Amino acid sequence: MGNSQNGKEDMDYDQVLKHFNFNQDVNHYQLGNVKIFEASENKNHKIFQFKRLCQSDQQLQQLKHHFQQRKLLINDHLVRVFYVMGKESVMCSDASHVLVLGEYFPNSLFSELEYNLNQKLIFNESRLWFIIYQIIQCCAYLEEQGKYHGDLTIQHVYLDLDGSVKLIEHDLIPGGMNPFQKALYNNEFHAFSPELLGLLQQGDKEHQYGKIDNATLNKTDVFCLGLMILELASQFPTYQYYDWETKTMNCQQITNAIQFLPNRGYSTVLQNLLLQMCQEDLGARPGFQEMKTGLTSLENDILSHTAFYRSHIK
Repeated sequence: MGNSQNGKEDMDYDQVLKHFNFNQDVNHYQLGNVKIFEASENKNHKIFQFKRLCQSDQQLQQLKHHFQQRKLLINDHLVRVFYVMGKESVMCSDASHVLVLGEYFPNSLFSELEYNLNQKLIFNESRLWFIIYQIIQCCAYLEEQGKYHGDLTIQHVYLDLDGSVKLIEHDLIPGGMNPFQKALYNNEFHAFSPELLGLLQQGDKEHQYGKIDNATLNKTDVFCLGLMILELASQFPTYQYYDWETKTMNCQQITNAIQFLPNRGYSTVLQNLLLQMCQEDLGARPGFQEMKTGLTSLENDILSHTAFYRSHIK
C-alpha cells in the first residue's frame, strides 16, 4: 500500500512541476534551503520546493501531518502551501523524505523601503493603511487558528506583484529555531516587545519563552507591527530604540517618534493607532481581533486607497 501511494504522489508531483522550470537554490531566512521554480508561461509566478530527509517512519508521518495541516490554512495574505508528499524509502532508492511546494514571493517591504530611501520618497499614508490592514487580517486569522506569526519584521513581509502582503508564520518549517532563539543566535533584538526583552533581563535564555500563551505572543506581534509601520513612516531603523548591552528599549523615544509623524504629513488617526500598538503595557495594547473589528468600517476606503484620514492631517 505504501509503494502504491508513493507512486500516485510521484505522478501528482510530476503533473504540478511540468508547468515550471528550475530557477535557483535559495537559503531563505524563514524557509531554509529551498529550490525555486518559475512558471513556464509566466516567470513572475514562482514556487518553492522544500525537502527534508526523515530518519524514521514516525518522523515522516509527523512532518507530513504538520504540512498537511498547514495546507489547510487559507488566507489571502498567508503564503499558501499547495502540495505535500511523504515518500517512504525503497531499497536502492531515495531515503524517506517529505517534500512540500508552496508560493514564493521574492520581493519584500524591505525592498520597497530601500527604493523609497534611494529615491528620497516617503510612504504614502494610503499605502501604510493598506499594509496595516492586510497584516491585521492575516494575523487575526492565525490567532483564530490558535497560532501566531512570531517573526514580523520588514524583511519578512513579502509582496506579490500587486503590492499585496504575503506572510510566512514562524513555524511553517518545523524543528527550527523559534523567534526568541533566532534573536539570541543573531544578537538581534530590535523587533522585540517589552515582554520578550523582560525575559532577557531576567537572564532567561529561552526556557520561559515556550511557556508564553498565544494571546500574549499575538500581542507581542502587535507591538512589532507598530514598530515596523513606524520605521516605514519615519524612515529611521528601529534599533535606535534599543540598548544592546542592557537589553532594554526606550519606550519614551518610541512615543516621541510616533508623535512627530504629523510633522511628516501623516494623520493623527495613524499616529493614534501606532501609539496604541506600541503601548508598553501589554493589557492596554489592542489585539488583532480588536483592530480587525475596528477597521471594518474603513475597509472599502483602505482597499480603494481613499484618503479617509485627510481631515486629520494637521
